[in-house]
Amino acid sequence: MYLRAAQCRFAPLQKRYHRGEYKSVSDKKNVKRGVLAGLDRSHSKDYKVSYASDPLLVVHGKHEATHEEIETKLKALGLWLESFHQIELPRKNRKGEMTYAPGFKSTPRNKNQLDRFQEVLDNNATHLSLSSDTDIEVTVPDVQRTIGDYSTSRQALND
Repeated sequence: MYLRAAQCRFAPLQKRYHRGEYKSVSDKKNVKRGVLAGLDRSHSKDYKVSYASDPLLVVHGKHEATHEEIETKLKALGLWLESFHQIELPRKNRKGEMTYAPGFKSTPRNKNQLDRFQEVLDNNATHLSLSSDTDIEVTVPDVQRTIGDYSTSRQALND
């Protein structure tokens, strides 16, 4: 599973540029849609936002993932924060259609936990992790795949 953790600002999304025009965006029930802005409030001009929050911590996956899968993985890694709120970030799928990637944003008081996230995610990465002072991107094993791998290796030992 791909995970990215970032210390950034969250900007609620009002409009999204797609195929030559800006289209209005509405939130899903209990899920705020928005974009990640830099600590200097910078973001892509493809998005119209009203403001950018104070700095906070955000964790998200790819659009194929679900909030439940990300939450399960974060809990398994000991990184789940009770202050997390569900968000969705604009993405495009392989066909170029508009979609959203699931994620979670913290409250501003948790923004300084990025170092902890970087250490744990880096230690659990299955491939090379990419990180900077403000974010980290990793691939970590899926819970189901890990259980399946364990069952398969156990079976091989018994054979």
